[in-house]
Amino acid sequence: MMESIKVRTTLKNGSVTVRMFIRYPMRVGGGRKNEDLYAPHFIQEISCELNGETVMRGYWGPGVAQNPYLSFIVDNAKVGDALAFRWVDNRGGTDVFETKL
Repeated sequence: MMESIKVRTTLKNGSVTVRMFIRYPMRVGGGRKNEDLYAPHFIQEISCELNGETVMRGYWGPGVAQNPYLSFIVDNAKVGDALAFRWVDNRGGTDVFETKL
């Protein structure tokens, strides 16, 4: 998937508040006649890096809603720092979004 991650950041007093929206189907799968079309499809791992160091990592499953929204705070951030957001799904798909504060 391309451009599935949208991020807004607010830097204040050395901490950055990150608000992230991910456009993603997050299907549970099963229970339907056409299993190929409705097979499970969900994000398994999501992470955020500040200047190459992992500051947040989450492990998700099929119970997370479609198009999830995530918000968190990262300390010790300053203008010019690099943020990178990544996810990996259960089918091997990935996406990366990188930005500078």
